[in-house]
Amino acid sequence: MINESEIRLLSERKISLKTLSGYRKHFRVPAKGDTVSEKFLADLAEADLNEDLDNMFSSLRSGFGFKRKQLTATEPIGNFGEVATPGFTYEVSVSTIEDEPANVLWRRAISRIADADVVTCPEFEKTFGKQFNILELVLEKPIDVEDVIDEVEDCDDPDVKVDYEKDASWCRIEFRGRKEAIYVDAERIRVSSSGEISPADLIETFLSAHAQFFNVAK
Repeated sequence: MINESEIRLLSERKISLKTLSGYRKHFRVPAKGDTVSEKFLADLAEADLNEDLDNMFSSLRSGFGFKRKQLTATEPIGNFGEVATPGFTYEVSVSTIEDEPANVLWRRAISRIADADVVTCPEFEKTFGKQFNILELVLEKPIDVEDVIDEVEDCDDPDVKVDYEKDASWCRIEFRGRKEAIYVDAERIRVSSSGEISPADLIETFLSAHAQFFNVAK
C-alpha cells in the first residue's frame, strides 16, 4: 500500500546561471571544474524564487479558490521556498549541477499530497497544467534492485525492457510505444515521461509497475 504523502511530483529544467535576476555583467561565468557556493546561488536566485512564490500564491487562490488562512507561504530560505495548502505543498528550489557550473537546476515539486484526488482534479490541472513530468517515491526502506530486475526479466514481456549495469545498483524499465520510463535504485523509484503527461497517468504507471514488478512494503 502506497501512501500518497510519500510521493512527489517534479518538474526539472536546466537554466543558465546568467538568466537569474541577481546575476550582474561583471560576474564571471564559472568554468568547468569551478564550484558555485550555495550562498552565492541563493543570492542570485532570491528575486526569481520570490517571484515564483508570489505567482504561485495567486494561482492557487484563483485556481482552487483557497482563502488566505488556508495558504502558508514562506519567503525564500537559501535556495528554497514553499506554499502549503490543505491538500499538498508546492516547492520551488534552485541548485547547482555537478560538472556544469555555468548552469543550475530549477525544480518545482508537489509534496505532502493528502490524497491522489487532489492532484488529479480539474483545479489542479487548471493551476499547473501538465508541467510535472516526474513522479518520485523516496523509499523508507531500501529496495533490492536485483529482485526488481529479476521480476521484469521473468515476466518475459517483449514490450517491457529493463536496462542495468553489472553491479545491479540501479535499473531502468521502458515500455514499447509509451513515453514513460521507470528508474529504480535502492533509495528511490522515479517515473518520468519524455513528453507532457498528466499526474493521473504518472500515478497509474507507477501503481501498475509497483503491482507487477516490485513491492516496497515487503
